[in-house]
Amino acid sequence: MAEVLVITASPRKKSNSAKIAEELVKILQFKTSETVNINSLKITPCSACGSCVSSFSCVYKDDAPRLISKIKKAKVIIIASPVYFCGVPAPLKAFIDRNQPEWERHNKKTSTVNKKGIIILTAGGNEKKYFLPAKREIASMFAVNGIKTLKVLTFGGMDETGAAEKSRDIMKKIRAAAGSVNGLR
Repeated sequence: MAEVLVITASPRKKSNSAKIAEELVKILQFKTSETVNINSLKITPCSACGSCVSSFSCVYKDDAPRLISKIKKAKVIIIASPVYFCGVPAPLKAFIDRNQPEWERHNKKTSTVNKKGIIILTAGGNEKKYFLPAKREIASMFAVNGIKTLKVLTFGGMDETGAAEKSRDIMKKIRAAAGSVNGLR
């Protein structure tokens, strides 16, 4: 079991959002971490069949339940994602939607808040309004899984591959964010 679980959502091999998450994990010095790229998983979109309302489980047997299980075992969850048209990329959105069984548990008050989460979002533009829908999608998924969102880090000007590594300002922002959430362990 990893102390921190990082879920990345960019289809790029060397994505800016994944690099920022990697740097944050290094600075925070977690004992164990695991990174999962959502694009490498097979996740069937939710069909709204309603079977999870009473069973708290999904009819689809793919990678979504295994990733939810990893979330349940980790102490800290970091989701690092690019922003596409103000939202998260389709594979991450499919996974968020597949958290419907957790939503049902949450509504029936069978879940508890005992985990911590950090959201990292990158985009080409830098206006805060463009990050809000993606932030809300991830924060909602966090909430139904008992994860308190501690920090949301947004980085604009990230269209170019490698932009995060080239910017000193970004590394300063990551160090500042790490200082503000250092009590994670």
